[in-house]
Amino acid sequence: QANSTLTLSPIDLGPISFKLTQQLPLEVSTSSCLKFTALIAVNSAVCASELLKLPSVIQLSFPLKGRVDFDLKQPLQWQAKFENNGLELSNDTERVDIRLLGNQITPRKTQLNFLLSATSTRWPMANQMTVNARGQVNLEQQIILNIAELRFKALDVVGDDYKVKTLAFTSAKPFNIVVDSGELKPLVIEGTSSMADSEFKSLKLTTVTGKHIASYQQKKLQVDSSWIVDGVRLQSQDTADMTKNNILQLAGKWQLPAQALASLLKINSPVAKLITPELVLDPTLSGDMTYQLNFEQNRLTNAQATSTGNVAQFNATYNDVIMSDIRGDWQCEMQLTSQFSADCQLESRVNEIDAGIVLSKVNANYRFYTELGKSKLEVKKLNGQIFSGLFELTPLLVTDFDKVDFIVKLKNIKLGEIIELQNQPGIKVTGLLKGILPLQYSAQGFTVDQGIIESQNAGGHIEIKNNPTINQLRLSQPQLIFVLDALEDLTYSKLSSSINYQSDGWADIKVSIHGSNPDIERPIEFNYSHQENLLQLMKSLQIGDQISKQLEKIAD
Repeated sequence: QANSTLTLSPIDLGPISFKLTQQLPLEVSTSSCLKFTALIAVNSAVCASELLKLPSVIQLSFPLKGRVDFDLKQPLQWQAKFENNGLELSNDTERVDIRLLGNQITPRKTQLNFLLSATSTRWPMANQMTVNARGQVNLEQQIILNIAELRFKALDVVGDDYKVKTLAFTSAKPFNIVVDSGELKPLVIEGTSSMADSEFKSLKLTTVTGKHIASYQQKKLQVDSSWIVDGVRLQSQDTADMTKNNILQLAGKWQLPAQALASLLKINSPVAKLITPELVLDPTLSGDMTYQLNFEQNRLTNAQATSTGNVAQFNATYNDVIMSDIRGDWQCEMQLTSQFSADCQLESRVNEIDAGIVLSKVNANYRFYTELGKSKLEVKKLNGQIFSGLFELTPLLVTDFDKVDFIVKLKNIKLGEIIELQNQPGIKVTGLLKGILPLQYSAQGFTVDQGIIESQNAGGHIEIKNNPTINQLRLSQPQLIFVLDALEDLTYSKLSSSINYQSDGWADIKVSIHGSNPDIERPIEFNYSHQENLLQLMKSLQIGDQISKQLEKIAD
C-alpha cells in the first residue's frame, strides 16, 4: 500500500527492478513473525525468541533499490537481490541500525552481508550500551550469523555499590552463531575486554584488561580469562548454567598466580592503605577464590564464595624492625548478598623478628570475620621463642581496632641472657624467669601497665666481681658497700620486678630480690628502682648486632 514505482520488464521471464520511495514501517512481534514463515523457509520456533516478546518496529531506509528474478513456470524459484540499503529496528529500549551489503533472498535461503550498530537503554545500570558488528546472515531452517567482528561498549555503568566509567569488549577473530529450531548451537568466541575508572565499594581500579575464550553448549556458558588489574595478573574460569527453567546458576574460580606484592600495592584498596612508608615488603603471593550465585526469577537467592591462598617466603622491615622468612595461609568463606559477610581463618609463621631483642619461630592463628559492616579479629594463638624461653599471647577478641588490650605471658627465660643485654663484665647470674605483661596498642604505640617478671621455680644465683660500674659505686657511694658485698655471692629465693612502659620507650622498673650470702648471717632483701629507654636500648643492641654481622662478612 506504500507509494512506490515499479519498473517491469516484459511479462515473460525477465526480472523486476523496483525502487520504493516512501517509508514503510513494519511491526514485528511473536504473532506477526509467524506470517513470514509462510513466505520464507524459517522454522516457526524462531518466532518464540525472547527478542520478539517486546514488539519492535522495522524501518527501511529509502529509497530502497533491488531486483527480483522469477520464472512464471516455477514461481517458488524466485530470487531477490538488494543494493546498498539500510534497516532500522527499534522498540522502547533498543535501536538497531543495519547496513545491508550484497544481499540475496530466495524461498529457501536468505543471505545478508551487514554492518550493525546497536544501542540499548534496557539495563538501568548503564547510561548507554552500544554494539557494533559486521558479518553475514544465512537464513534457512537455521539462522547462521557469520560475525567477522563484534564490538561492545557501555558507558557510566552504575549499581548500588559500584560504578564503571567505561566497559568494552572486542572479538579477536570471526565466529559463527547458529540458531536451529530456536536453540543456540555450540559457540566459541575469543576476544579482549577493558574497564576504566571503576569503584567497587572501597576498592578503586584505574585500568582492567582481559583476554577471554567463551564457549557455549547446551545452555551452559564457560568463559576462561586472563586479566591484568592495575598491574596484577589474575586468571579466572566462570560458568553460567541455564539448563533449569527460570534458574540461573553462576559459578567460577579466580586464581592469583604467584607474583610480587609490589604490583598489588598499586591497587587503591583498604589493604593497600595499611602499607605505610615505614613498612618495606618483598613478598610473593598466590591464591584462589571460588564462588557460586543462584538466581530464580531474576532474583538472587544464593551467593557464596570461598577463597584460599598463601604468602610465600619473604622478608619485611618496619621502623628498623627486621622480620625474616615470613609465610602465611588463609581460607575465607563469604556470603555475597547485599548483607556481605566473611569468615576467614589465617595462619602466619615468622622465622625471626629482630628488634634488638630477637623473637624467633613466631606462629599465629587468627580468625577474621565481618558482617553488617562490623569487623572482628580473634587471635586464637600467637607464640614463639624469646631468648631461650617462650612467649605466648593469651586468646584475644578485637572489636575496637583503635585500641587493643592484650596480655603476653613469658616463661623459661634465662636471667643471664637478659643481663648480657647490658654488656657488663664480671656479672654471672643463673635462674629462670616468668612474667605477665598487660599491653595496650593504640595509634601512639605500645604501653605496658603493671607488668610482672619474677623468678620461676627455686630461684638462682648472682655473682658480681670486678665490674667497673660496681667498683665505681664503691668509691663514690661508700654507704652502698654492704649491699654491693652481698651481691658478690648471692643465692636468691625470690626475684620479682614490676614494669611500666610508655609508648615513647621509657620504662620504670622496680626490682626486689630476697636471698642469702654465705658471708652474711642475716637474710638479704634488695630493692632497686631503675628508669631506662628500652627503645633506645633495643636499637643500640640491633645496631651492634648489625655491625658484628658486617664485620663477620668482611672477615670471611
